[in-house]
Amino acid sequence: MNSKSLLNRKAQIAFGSAIVILLVMGAFSYHSMVESSESNRWARHTDEVLASLQQLSFATTKVESSSRGFALSGQESYLETYRSSVLNAQQQERIARELTADNARQQDKLTVLEALIAQKLEYTDFMIALRRT
Repeated sequence: MNSKSLLNRKAQIAFGSAIVILLVMGAFSYHSMVESSESNRWARHTDEVLASLQQLSFATTKVESSSRGFALSGQESYLETYRSSVLNAQQQERIARELTADNARQQDKLTVLEALIAQKLEYTDFMIALRRT
């Protein structure tokens, strides 16, 4: 009888150990899934920021080219494109600012970028005014 109870005790310990190991592995697995999900979220966020900056670059290039087109030809249709591109650039600046609100370093870089874009806009406005006169 003593050997039977010893055998039952060993089986209980083995099953208990197996359950503890499964619980620990489940906890590690859950933790890994949470970290992976968080990593994927940050990757998507980075892609959104990069897409916004790319759109901002495209809009500023379009501002520049449409203002040059008006300066060369004097056609008002270039100014319509210019105005819509300025609005698009401003919107993309706001989006990039919102997307990077949690990162002070990126906010500082955006401030510098916005100052450069403002200089470019001043120059294009000056070019347009010169063409009109």
